[in-house]
Amino acid sequence: MSARTLLVHTMFALAAMVSAWLLAHRVEEKKGGPTSVTLLDASKGEVRTLEYTWPKGRSSVSASEGAAARRAVVDVDRTVEPKKDPKKKDDKKPDKKDAAADAGPASADAGVAEPEPAPTREQVKFPGGKTVLNAIEALEPLRTRRTLGEVDAARLKEMGLERPERTLIVTTAGGAKLTLEIGESSYGGQGRYARKQGDPTVHLVDAALVTGLEGGPETLMEKRVLVAEPERVLGYTARHGDKGGAFVHVDRGQSTTRHFSPKDDAGTKSEPADAVMKTLRDLRATKLAPGPQGAGSVVATIAVELEGGARTTVELVERIDAAGHLVKLDSWLFEVSETQGKELLEDLDALLP
Repeated sequence: MSARTLLVHTMFALAAMVSAWLLAHRVEEKKGGPTSVTLLDASKGEVRTLEYTWPKGRSSVSASEGAAARRAVVDVDRTVEPKKDPKKKDDKKPDKKDAAADAGPASADAGVAEPEPAPTREQVKFPGGKTVLNAIEALEPLRTRRTLGEVDAARLKEMGLERPERTLIVTTAGGAKLTLEIGESSYGGQGRYARKQGDPTVHLVDAALVTGLEGGPETLMEKRVLVAEPERVLGYTARHGDKGGAFVHVDRGQSTTRHFSPKDDAGTKSEPADAVMKTLRDLRATKLAPGPQGAGSVVATIAVELEGGARTTVELVERIDAAGHLVKLDSWLFEVSETQGKELLEDLDALLP
C-alpha cells in the first residue's frame, strides 16, 4: 500500500469516527444525555410557594418576596411515630435463671405483650429555618445535577419513579408552575432522582429539595430570633420598663471595627449596646409556645432596623405558667431558656440604667 493510499484510508477512518461520535452525541441529547438542564428558570427571591407530599405527610411553604431578609412559613400535616422508651426492655425469651426467679402461678395475662403506642397526627405552622430556605434557594433556578434521559422499567423502579411517593409543586411570582415527581436518593446520597410530571426524562436534582421539607418544627423551624447578617443591621431601639434608647450601627461593613453608638452621639462607642445585640443574635428558641394562655405582660421590646427597610421586632414576655420568659416575634410566640431571658434583661438594665 502506497503512502498516498494509506493517508486516504486514514482520513476516511477518522471521518467515520467523528461521524459516529456526532451521531451518538445527538442521540444522547435527544434522550436527555448526561448533561445539566434548567427545569425552572427562576431568579433569586422569585419562588413563592411549595407544596410537598411524602409518605408520612404534607408540607406547604410560603416564602416572602425578594432574596434579602427572606422568611418562610411552613404548614405541616404529618404522621408522627411514637418515641421508643429506652427503659423498656426488648421482647425476648428470659434465660433459665430469670425464668426460675419469675416462676409463679400461671395467669390469664401471662405472655401478653403490652401494646405499642399508636402513631399520632401533627398539624402545626411555624417559621421555616435554614434547611427550608436552602430548599427554596435550590429552586432559584433549578438546574439538574445530571440529566439521565429515559431509562428502562427495571431501573425506573430502582430509582423510585415507577410509582413516585413524593411530589413537589413549585409556583413563582410570575405564575410559572413546576410539578416534580421525586424518587430515591442516588448512590452516596448526593442527589435525588426526579422527573417533571408528564415527561419521561429522568434527572438528578439537589437532595436539599427533600431534606429541607420533610419533618416537623423540631427539625425545620427557625430557632434564631434575629435572622440577619451583622452588616445588614442599621441600628435598633430598645425599651425596658419606662426607659428606652436608640442606637446606630457604625462601620457595619467592617467586621473588626463595627460597633453600636447612641443615635444622638454616633461618635461614642457603647459597649452595653454591643452586648445587647450580641445576646439578641445568640438568642435561640427552644420550641413554639403552646399558646398565648401562658403569656403575661411585655417587659422589654427591641426593634431592629435592617437594610432595605425591613424591621424585626422582638418582645420579651413574662411567663405566667412557668418560670422565665417567652419571646414574641411577629405573630409567633417561642419558649426560650430561663438563662437566656435573664441575660437579655441584665444587658438591657446595663444599657438603660
